[in-house]
Amino acid sequence: MPVPIRSPQDRVRWVATVLAALVQYLVLGVALYITPQYIKTDMHTSALSGRAWLNELLDPEGHPDRIYIAMGMRRHVFLALIFQIRALGYMEAQNAQIMLDESLAIFLYTCVTGLAIDHVSERFQHSHSTISE
Repeated sequence: MPVPIRSPQDRVRWVATVLAALVQYLVLGVALYITPQYIKTDMHTSALSGRAWLNELLDPEGHPDRIYIAMGMRRHVFLALIFQIRALGYMEAQNAQIMLDESLAIFLYTCVTGLAIDHVSERFQHSHSTISE
């Protein structure tokens, strides 16, 4: 139930209270909008990077179905494909962010799972631009 305004001083006090609340909401809105622009938070911080996950999949002592489920091929086929790609002359650049086998793993994982770049970048712990190159 609204408080009745009995005097001009009550009216001034009420208007000041409403204006103060509006200013607080405006400042809060601006702060919420600007904070992500200036205070950056790392996104890809998982303990298991894409390289570590791939090494785990390629581990000969690991379960053979894990790499098949993730990449759509067995370990020996994946390694043979890497060998053939390198034999064709495709090598990692000196300034490459990821190795050839991880790049192939990203491609195969994307094809097999059909996941969007957001999900693949989270799995491999790389930025969207690295995944989509």
